[in-house]
Amino acid sequence: KLERKVPFRPAFSTMDKAIEGHLHYHCFLDFAMEAFNLVVETREPAVLSHITQSGREVSSRSDLLKIPLVPGEKTVFSLTVTDRSRRRYTLIVERRSGKSTELLELLPLTGNLSAPYRPGELQESFRVSQDVNEDFFQAEYVKADGGQEVLCQIQEEGKTITADAPSSGLLVVHPNRYM
Repeated sequence: KLERKVPFRPAFSTMDKAIEGHLHYHCFLDFAMEAFNLVVETREPAVLSHITQSGREVSSRSDLLKIPLVPGEKTVFSLTVTDRSRRRYTLIVERRSGKSTELLELLPLTGNLSAPYRPGELQESFRVSQDVNEDFFQAEYVKADGGQEVLCQIQEEGKTITADAPSSGLLVVHPNRYM
């Protein structure tokens, strides 16, 4: 059984006591997570005075356990916490579809990217430079969604620019080795 905490976006802070009104959060579940538990804890003197899931009142905290979501589905929770003031929270929980194209991190091991990788920003391709003595480009990455497939391919032929450049014969025999 895999259990893990999933972060909110933006990150939830218990220090937001000065903020009044309505706070909005989003939480993405990995494709592999078929169900989740929502754990709501308040600090005295605050009390959870109202909670709904997708517009329906939640009558018991046990209704917040093993909540199923199909890939791509989302559910919306509205919570009201009361102490000396009243704060309302909205939490949207969405299960990833397994078809995400987002990487959380991309780290080249054998070369350098011409522009830094920025998570959340669409970057369809990268130019890579690396030492001529490296046979293959290697990178580490962190997927945003466990159902993702990461595919790497050469989109255009590059050139090795040094006195050690391979001959045209080596390029034919080893097309993926020399760039």
